[in-house]
Amino acid sequence: KLGNIYSKRDWGHAEDFVEAQWMILQQKKADDYVIATGVQYSVKDFINLVDAELSKRHPDSYEIIAMLWVQGETDSNTSNGPTAADSYQENLENLINSVRGHYNIADLPFLLLGVGSKKVQNAMVKVIFSFGF
Repeated sequence: KLGNIYSKRDWGHAEDFVEAQWMILQQKKADDYVIATGVQYSVKDFINLVDAELSKRHPDSYEIIAMLWVQGETDSNTSNGPTAADSYQENLENLINSVRGHYNIADLPFLLLGVGSKKVQNAMVKVIFSFGF
């Protein structure tokens, strides 16, 4: 179970975000900035894009050797009652199992990066131990 594959995210490219961060650091006066592409895509769109791009670049075959998962700050949002962090462990486990099932790679390694709350970070550690990473 992948969870809500229709939830939308800003799937910006890391190179663009790093460039934006560098530009912010060049400012003479500190200020608040939002770094975003302004375009949102669903998780389903992302999975379909990955499949299409891999098939196009490697029409005969391709091998996925690992997945990078970067957890965002929205998982710590408390503005609407219970936080996404409360169900983060279960959701992340479902995501890992779904991706591994989708690509039929039972032992696909995941690199997990967290930038959110202590609750989310603790959930990530539990997932790491539950999967034996």
